[in-house]
Amino acid sequence: MAKRIPQQFEYFLVLDFEATCDDGKKIHPQEIIEFPVLKVNAKTYEVDSQFHHFVKPKHNPKLTDFCMKLTTITQEEVDAGKPFPVVFEEFDKWIQEDVGLNSKFLFVTCGDWDLKTMLPSQCDLENYQVPVYCKTWLNIKKMTVATLPTF
Repeated sequence: MAKRIPQQFEYFLVLDFEATCDDGKKIHPQEIIEFPVLKVNAKTYEVDSQFHHFVKPKHNPKLTDFCMKLTTITQEEVDAGKPFPVVFEEFDKWIQEDVGLNSKFLFVTCGDWDLKTMLPSQCDLENYQVPVYCKTWLNIKKMTVATLPTF
């Protein structure tokens, strides 16, 4: 039996944004419409807590039929959502209070799009800086850790 290597992280933060989209057409600007994160205990692999909010898009507030079918998010859910700046501030508060900036955590995504492309794009749109803690993640498709370049 293989010897288990001790885990260096306390938590895995599993993140998977959903965003405005259309079939065969580029929506500009593309906006986050669902902001879900599971806080998974790295020792027990149990979900300790979660952050989840629907986001009301500002530039393209009406979802396409394709987007609703693909994401299963309804127009009513995004209409009842909060603007991105409010959700992002609540997310930052959750990270600070529930996860802890001093804890060892790693975001886990299915691809690089969420944290390499979508979050920086949304932050640019709203004139926010991408927090340092959102600049490193594990792309589970490649099993490689990626980091946003600093400029």
